[in-house]
Amino acid sequence: MSNNKNPIREFKLILQNGEKFEFKLKDNSFRNLISKEDFSNLNEEEKQQFYLIHKIYLPDPVKYSKEYILKLKKENRFFRSTHKLNPPIKKEIIEYYLNGKESFWENDYQIKQITNKLNNSLNIKHKVKIIETEYKKYFKKLHKNELSFWYFLDEKSLTEHGYINFLDYFEDEIEQRTDIVNEFITEIFPNFWSFDIFKKWNEIERLKGVLEFLKNYENENIQISDRKIKITNEQQQINNNSTTDNNIEKDGYLSRVFRSIESENILYETLKELNVLTNNDFSDNGFQSICESFWKVANYNSLKQYILKDNVKKKHFIDHLNNRYNANIKDSAKGRLSYKEENNYKVESFIKTYIKFTKRT
Repeated sequence: MSNNKNPIREFKLILQNGEKFEFKLKDNSFRNLISKEDFSNLNEEEKQQFYLIHKIYLPDPVKYSKEYILKLKKENRFFRSTHKLNPPIKKEIIEYYLNGKESFWENDYQIKQITNKLNNSLNIKHKVKIIETEYKKYFKKLHKNELSFWYFLDEKSLTEHGYINFLDYFEDEIEQRTDIVNEFITEIFPNFWSFDIFKKWNEIERLKGVLEFLKNYENENIQISDRKIKITNEQQQINNNSTTDNNIEKDGYLSRVFRSIESENILYETLKELNVLTNNDFSDNGFQSICESFWKVANYNSLKQYILKDNVKKKHFIDHLNNRYNANIKDSAKGRLSYKEENNYKVESFIKTYIKFTKRT
């Protein structure tokens, strides 16, 4: 280990083009406290001492029983279970990432590709098709990103999970990642792109950029009449023939359940995304379980305003499932659909992301 407690805080680098690059780190910075080589030569106990000397980790004030401490030591979990990452290092890691991440607006490869397609389109109808296709494509990628659930949670929902905002959640993730901390304290220019959680965050930002580009392009170049949400003739016929959805809205849409055809489409896209529809858009394996989760999630205060009408009864919801998706849910089962609690997360994540990026007016 180097004898210098805080080695080289002034940096003088010569770039490939011969240009000199000089900078200083703040005295209280946790970045590059020790060389990676020196740190790798330390045994585990010495690393823990280094963490404590530089206040990277601090003792947890919680008092543990002797029996529990012995158990932790036996399982080699004592240090990480009884020490917490110093909050300033978590904030510095996030600040460093935010200052160094790539722009997702300018010189983005995906946006360039889409722009070329739009510029070479034959007419407005072709442009609309390109926008719809690309939007669905990149929205699906965004939804598949596991971090999207936390990124798009509203303030109330985050508070219910014990967080103030997304950055607060992300700090908690860093708390669990000694590998990220070690990268930060041993490098002048930490490489966060090798860590999955930063890759996911960056992907969200870039996909957001693509979707925002498409929305802005549509608003600026496509007339409103050409960018209405469209449904197939078969879907329209089912809606018109419905015997249970008989409340007529001012735009001609009929439903006792959903606020608008856009709201009904949230259910359809959820079922399609979670693969519980046949090729003919009828109910398939797992349909009832996903619908039960949809009913529960759609009744959350933060979401109901976008989806369900006030005072809607579950009977009407199930009637809609039978008529629209040929679900064949028997009267004796109404109100008691099969249910898997783990589906709530998938459904909630999809709905929130969908609402965020399909409000395109």
